[in-house]
Amino acid sequence: MGYILSLLLLCFIASQFYSAYSNKKFQNMDQQLIGSINNINFKTYSHYTLASVKMDGKSLKDAKGKFSVLANYIFGGNSDNKQIAMTSPVIYNMSNYATFSFIMPDNYEVTNLPSPNSKEISFKTKKINVSLP
Repeated sequence: MGYILSLLLLCFIASQFYSAYSNKKFQNMDQQLIGSINNINFKTYSHYTLASVKMDGKSLKDAKGKFSVLANYIFGGNSDNKQIAMTSPVIYNMSNYATFSFIMPDNYEVTNLPSPNSKEISFKTKKINVSLP
């Protein structure tokens, strides 16, 4: 009985290490912390390229199904059948032109991304010049 419990504990610990390791596979954007208020961090990013899908409305419910369109693109649903690394964060833009977007890895801009198989996907590179005191 002790061997079984030890084996289960070992499997649990191994799965925790695997989960922690696999979360590091996601690329995080180059960022600069500009301040923090009430445990909310405010950050700025120098540049990034978005793969976006227009949402039908302005609430998170309207993003239903949009994740799979973008996920299909990065999992090889593109002209090169190329897998593209997942990054964080994922962006919901709730303006008049509401979008759900994935940020592409740093080495991509609009000019070198494979064409999507879905006509719903559009791309935009944003460059931001921020000077902090």
